[in-house]
Amino acid sequence: MSEIALIGKKIGMTREFYKTGQLVPVTVLKVEKARVIQVIDEEKRGYKAVQLGYGKIKNSKLTKAMKGFFAKKNTEAKKKLKEYRRPKKPFGQVVSM
Repeated sequence: MSEIALIGKKIGMTREFYKTGQLVPVTVLKVEKARVIQVIDEEKRGYKAVQLGYGKIKNSKLTKAMKGFFAKKNTEAKKKLKEYRRPKKPFGQVVSM
């Protein structure tokens, strides 16, 4: 089973009209590029997954543990980290729409 997901930030709500005049509320999302931070192996945790990072954050806002995590991965700090099963992207590749 494949999983489709978007990582983004909710900007707000708006509305769209069909040609029939029907009003439909819609959510506006800001979707940016996400970076593959970590590929999780089945041997290490018992499942295959990929961890994506999204959004910018100042280094001063990070805890020491997260500073060490990003330093170990040799990548810039990300605001949100999200894990998805079944990796298809290699480490460090940028994911965009």
